[in-house]
Amino acid sequence: MDNAKIHVSPAVLGLFVSTKRKDSCFFLGYAFALVQKRRPQKTCVCDIYSLDTLDSSFTIPCDSKLINIAVLRNERGKRKRELIQGKKLKHKAVCLPYKSGYVFMPLLHGGERN
Repeated sequence: MDNAKIHVSPAVLGLFVSTKRKDSCFFLGYAFALVQKRRPQKTCVCDIYSLDTLDSSFTIPCDSKLINIAVLRNERGKRKRELIQGKKLKHKAVCLPYKSGYVFMPLLHGGERN
């Protein structure tokens, strides 16, 4: 039993949504969403940052936005507040402090690998 491995499917674990910065970032395919408030009927008020309005983190060997990594240098004027259905928040992302802004990058989960 010492070498036994336990595998738990991500579908069993579910997805944790919070308003805390570490659990509030999601990649929508065209933008990053930061959950600001959870609401009834499984909806969330989110700040949306479109990839078009974000800056590239690096350009060599390719533009970072090609692999959906982007930098938010100044929060003002770049966000759009929207009410998002909870079922659209399925691809977690990470939001890391960077200089005076943040770096956004999507995380890879089992469901996205297929």
